Amino acid sequence: GGEGGSEGGGDEAIVVGLSLDEDFDWVTLDKSREVSWCEWVRGIIGTAIQAPLWRLQVVGVQRGSTRILLRCLPAGLPPPEVPSAERGGGNQDLRSAGALAEAVIAFAVSPGSKLPRLVHATMH
Repeated sequence: GGEGGSEGGGDEAIVVGLSLDEDFDWVTLDKSREVSWCEWVRGIIGTAIQAPLWRLQVVGVQRGSTRILLRCLPAGLPPPEVPSAERGGGNQDLRSAGALAEAVIAFAVSPGSKLPRLVHATMH
């Protein structure tokens, strides 16, 4: 490390893996379906934990029921590739990446979330 002068001691992105009770072959049958499913999951989570969507990036979908990997970005400025629609105005979310990851998992395990049933959640 040693690069970057971020406050708060090396707040780096954290990847949360959520294994959801969803048919992997159905989700990944075609790319557009996979993308829309990921966006749907991401949207539900972002709304529930009140995080700007740019802070939740889908980094992959894997087999194991259906495992979606979400990268939780640290607070601060959105990376340049984030579309302006996701930059989220003046609503500044100051949670660390770790706190965001914990919020994602807490929501995913909570009964009555609109997500498919959670099988397993991990944090990397």
